[in-house]
Amino acid sequence: MVLRKEIKGLNKGSKVTKNTNFENLNKELLILKQENKELKGEVLNIKRDKDSYLKKIDEKIEFYREENEKIIVDKSDIQKKLENTKSQLRMNENNKRELRIALDNLNKKVSLKQIKNEILDFDEERLKALLLKHVKNTNSNKGKQIINNWSNYLSKFIKVVPNDFKEVLLSRSKLGKYKKETKRASGI
Repeated sequence: MVLRKEIKGLNKGSKVTKNTNFENLNKELLILKQENKELKGEVLNIKRDKDSYLKKIDEKIEFYREENEKIIVDKSDIQKKLENTKSQLRMNENNKRELRIALDNLNKKVSLKQIKNEILDFDEERLKALLLKHVKNTNSNKGKQIINNWSNYLSKFIKVVPNDFKEVLLSRSKLGKYKKETKRASGI
């Protein structure tokens, strides 16, 4: 009987131990469930942060791609403009050379002093010299165009001289020629 009581006591004790163990396991299970919920929340936050971070990286990549495309376009535009400017400079240099040659040729034909003094003569040379001077001083594109196409434009110019002034100049011219002929004849 004592043995039975002891066994009964053990059985009662083991029931208490089983209950205590069961309660402890339930508490641990609740703690683990709580920790699991917290970990799931942290994992969700990490995923959200990761997605947000990846989205920002994708946006930056797209932004830099667009900027790079703009730079490439700007670079090609700048290169085109540079080539156009170089071409324009070459044309300007050619025009300068042509103008210098034309002016030198004109100076060889007739001195400016002669052109200024002989108002009824040397119209073409005087006009071209005035136009060359104008182009030199103003860099006029229209003037350059006229010089470059001189034979086409020359007929479009009209000389205007008042009749009385023309008569005076002609009489002076005739008088000057008469004096020169008289000097030659007399040997002076």
